[in-house]
Amino acid sequence: MNAFTARDTIARSGFRDLRVVAKVRESAIITSFHMEPVNPLDWRDFEPGQFLVFKIPVPHAAGEKGYVLRNYSVSCSPASKGRYRISVKREAASAPGLPDGISSCFLHDRIDVGDVLQAEGPRGDFVLDKASSRPVVLLSGGVGLTPMVSMLHALASMPDRRA
Repeated sequence: MNAFTARDTIARSGFRDLRVVAKVRESAIITSFHMEPVNPLDWRDFEPGQFLVFKIPVPHAAGEKGYVLRNYSVSCSPASKGRYRISVKREAASAPGLPDGISSCFLHDRIDVGDVLQAEGPRGDFVLDKASSRPVVLLSGGVGLTPMVSMLHALASMPDRRA
């Protein structure tokens, strides 16, 4: 982040509305949510590797606040101007007697096309260095690959770069 992007971040901070325009089941446990800003002027483009912070309204599990905050990496191409995709793994309980993932199950079970979610961002410094000419190695495991999917899309559109 530099002085320019810091000012931009401050000017556009706070939670804003994203409307779900597509819900795609990628596998038995991963669903992608494609979203567009309700007010496009409130949003800026993301850098490959950045994430959004979501305010997930789960009052039964969130105590007095009525929501939980969760970070989800943007997993679409940066060329998808005005659109954001997150890919969410349904988190099952890690041991008997523990609850399933609060936010992931809410998103999988309760959010559909047309619904509006509140998010802020994009945030994060784990981004692709577009100015570098060095080859890139992307290494990841599980659903943690989502920021790298965005990076891979960006690299594919840069003919002078090798991945």
